[in-house]
Amino acid sequence: MGRRRQESEIGFGSDSFLDIIANIVGILIILIVIAGVRVSNAPILVSDTEEQPTTEIVEQVDQSSELEESVAATDQEETPVADPQIDEPILVEITPEPVESAAPKPKVDLKELERRRQEQEQRRLLAERLQRQIEQASRDQTRKKRLVDDAQGEQDQLRKQLAVALNKLNESVDVANDRQNRLMGLNRKNEKLAAKLTGLRTELDETSQVKPKVEQLVHTLTPVSRTVLGTEIHFRLMKNRVAYVPLEELKNIVVRRKFRQRLDTAGPILGFKLEYVAVAMTLPVSSGGQTVYIPNVPDVLSGKFIATEELVTESLNEALSSSSIFYEKLITADEGTTITFWVYPDSYKTYRQLQQYAHRQGFRVAARPLPFGTEISFSRFGTRSASQ
Repeated sequence: MGRRRQESEIGFGSDSFLDIIANIVGILIILIVIAGVRVSNAPILVSDTEEQPTTEIVEQVDQSSELEESVAATDQEETPVADPQIDEPILVEITPEPVESAAPKPKVDLKELERRRQEQEQRRLLAERLQRQIEQASRDQTRKKRLVDDAQGEQDQLRKQLAVALNKLNESVDVANDRQNRLMGLNRKNEKLAAKLTGLRTELDETSQVKPKVEQLVHTLTPVSRTVLGTEIHFRLMKNRVAYVPLEELKNIVVRRKFRQRLDTAGPILGFKLEYVAVAMTLPVSSGGQTVYIPNVPDVLSGKFIATEELVTESLNEALSSSSIFYEKLITADEGTTITFWVYPDSYKTYRQLQQYAHRQGFRVAARPLPFGTEISFSRFGTRSASQ
């Protein structure tokens, strides 16, 4: 599954890279088309005017006026006057001063204009098509990014669900293993009890014929206390009622969970919950000949057991019956297990009877007195129980 997920992630990355390259090429094409349209719109001017010299004819002063003046003078002086000579007009060629001509009108080629108009229209259509393609590519890229984000979110959700399922599976496996171990222990106990019962029946048959009068002497050994180093089963005695303290069960819950905070709570189990103080540690676990290190495992420094309203308690007669929790815990306990009673001041009588019963079953017994108002507590720096 890891290889398929990696291939799908590489595929998403390649598609995104190709989309970016396609967008850049489309933008370059649009810029080239716009530059071509601007160049094609510039007009072509053709000038067909030529400068031509202009001539101006300048004539002499009107001769008729001169003749009239001459006749008038003759009449006054009464002298003969010869016919006046009239000069021919003189043609003077004048070079015109250069004059700035108006802007020449360009020649208009209709076919060329039509061709360029068509090219411009084609370029405009091409630009619009490219713009639509760019917008479509942008929308596709946005949609793909959204799909990638959705897929990433679903993947994260699936990972969380898988982690929760694995934790539940591990807890189920642990519970199944505990039940199997308990069943195997019960089977061994049953076999031992069956063999012991057979032996007792044989002895009973042998001794049933003779019943001598026997005076029973009760002898109590001087108790010698020893520090408990092995397995312990804990019970609380309060108001002459027995309650099983699930220390190992709550401890297993704490070890299996990840470290969350320094002060935390586990349970409740059979009416007891555990409030503990822990620090994070790395736990080495052997698996298949290899050592695996599990990080963020809580290392309990201290804790106390808090009784809840659902606490399960038993009277003395109920505890000594074969269907009680007290009887079940004793029968399934391994050899060498110590029975530890946490005793409040009102339950010493019940403790002595349970102590005698446990001694008859071959168990060592330890007692820890508690004053009223004090909960069962433990600490890494505390003392071990002393059994007798």
